[in-house]
Amino acid sequence: MVSANGGINQQRVAICNAVAVARLLNATLVIPSFMYSSVWRDTSQFGDIYQEDHFINYLKLDVRIVKELPKELKSLDLDAIGSVVSDADILKEAKPGFYKKHILHILHRNRVAHFVGFGNRLASDPIPFKVQM
Repeated sequence: MVSANGGINQQRVAICNAVAVARLLNATLVIPSFMYSSVWRDTSQFGDIYQEDHFINYLKLDVRIVKELPKELKSLDLDAIGSVVSDADILKEAKPGFYKKHILHILHRNRVAHFVGFGNRLASDPIPFKVQM
């Protein structure tokens, strides 16, 4: 799960990173949400800008994407169970090994990880080429 911040370009980068991380971890991705910024003053969400069904169908061979969390996960206090991951928790341009070591543990323990911000948090090298496409 990702709540992307910044302007449209930063949000696009966060979405691309989220897709790549979901694929690396063999995790399901929830359609990203966009955080409100007092700078941009834009309340748009993913579905206001992108075609959700096209996004899901286009990537279906690479990563499973759902529109929302399942009911049993929606009721969890993600912060209390340690599933909220902020930009401060992830090095800028972290390598895939970081996600496998730290985030996969959260997913196995809690079944959900919520990335808040997530701008420029994934290094493009040494990401496997098939994931970069």
